Amino acid sequence: MSKVQTLPSSFPELPKQQQPVLYQEVLPNGLRVTLLEDREVPLIRGSLLMPGGQVSSPPEHVGLASIAAAVQRAGGSRAHPADQMDERLEDLAASLEASAGQQSTTFDFQCMTGDTREVLGLLGELLQQPALPRDKLSLVQAQVTNIISHRDDNASGVARRELYKLLYGQDSIYARTPTLSGVASLTPADLAAHIAAWQRPDGAILGLVGDFSSSDMMSTVKEVLGSWSPAAGQPAAPLARPHESLPDLPGVLAAAAAADAGNQQQQQQQQQQQQASQVVYLVDRPDAKQASVYTGEPGISLSDPDCYALDVLASTLNGFGGTLFDELRTRQGLAYSVAANWDSPVDHRGLFVAAAETELSGVLASVRVEPPTQQALDKARAGLLNSFVFNFASSYSQLQRTLVYQLLGLPQDFLFTYRDRVEAVTAEQVVEAAARHLHPQQQAVVVVGDAAVFGPQLTEAGFEVQALRPAPAE
Repeated sequence: MSKVQTLPSSFPELPKQQQPVLYQEVLPNGLRVTLLEDREVPLIRGSLLMPGGQVSSPPEHVGLASIAAAVQRAGGSRAHPADQMDERLEDLAASLEASAGQQSTTFDFQCMTGDTREVLGLLGELLQQPALPRDKLSLVQAQVTNIISHRDDNASGVARRELYKLLYGQDSIYARTPTLSGVASLTPADLAAHIAAWQRPDGAILGLVGDFSSSDMMSTVKEVLGSWSPAAGQPAAPLARPHESLPDLPGVLAAAAAADAGNQQQQQQQQQQQQASQVVYLVDRPDAKQASVYTGEPGISLSDPDCYALDVLASTLNGFGGTLFDELRTRQGLAYSVAANWDSPVDHRGLFVAAAETELSGVLASVRVEPPTQQALDKARAGLLNSFVFNFASSYSQLQRTLVYQLLGLPQDFLFTYRDRVEAVTAEQVVEAAARHLHPQQQAVVVVGDAAVFGPQLTEAGFEVQALRPAPAE
């Protein structure tokens, strides 16, 4: 019988991560192009990013950006309608897909090196001559309608959606949701107008990575996409990416302002007032065996100097061994899944959101006054820093990060700056940031559960319970 080998106790240090060597140029039509050579396999991968995304959808047609991207790809171009484009891509063993996120619309593609010119040509056709057939629009509308019809099936999804509406406002571009009537009323002309307004070279960023010479590939891009121009009737400059400020939320924002100003007396007075009458918004879900609880408040943007300390704090709260998990699940057995995070967007103030199947304010209040132990701090920082290497797992992931940073206006060394700042976070900085940005007694709380069961329990616990009826999806 062979002897089991002893596992190694030490490992060599990971190589130092560095910025990739990029070849960048802006074409005469304004298209920004970034190239990254990777000769490992004879493949090309690329992405085209354009501002807009879901936030650019008009109020009467929320979801237009995603539907337009789906129909634009599924319908093909005038030269290669739907099935013809799919068949040609299949013949080339290539892929070309489109999607819309909150901030941008993206086209991703992959092909063999020798087919790059043709696949870029197909991409150019979709951008400049999309077919947008009615039958493809009808199919996507049916799919989205089905999703909307089932959006209340998941209790935690309802709680999260309603919390965002409370904090951002019902009609905010960051909280609004598609309606059945808005989706059903879309026409190919609506899609064409949206594409014309937001898909233009002087607002776009194209990136390619793979087996090529940068100079040769740049020549190919110029030949294929150099003639791309804004649609007729569009303004001289691309539209600015929409963004909004948070609405006036006196209870929460006043507490945050007091903390930021160091006015501890005012902050304590507001907390005492709110403790006596904190509102819980209860969405009735008859016969539900457990409640889904979401709590939140206005958070920070990426420019806030506390973002690094708050990310470390979130790391101490979450996961196995995290404060929320240990207290609410392991010790008290009150919840199976718990999580808390700050969203820190580039161009607007995000939210702090925590979720569980139980009340969370006690644990959240404790981290405002008790700094993490050195062991917890070291573990939290290590978790964030150890994940740093995965940003360099592939050349394509490095390229995508570069494109996103360009689109959002972030410096290319932001990731390295983030690593250094997280590494320098102290326990004192964590608790100070928590005191400035966490206000458990002023947070908006949404509970989805059986009102007959949980309503009396919440009232007995001292909360003011208000029934919340989600807006119908019509």
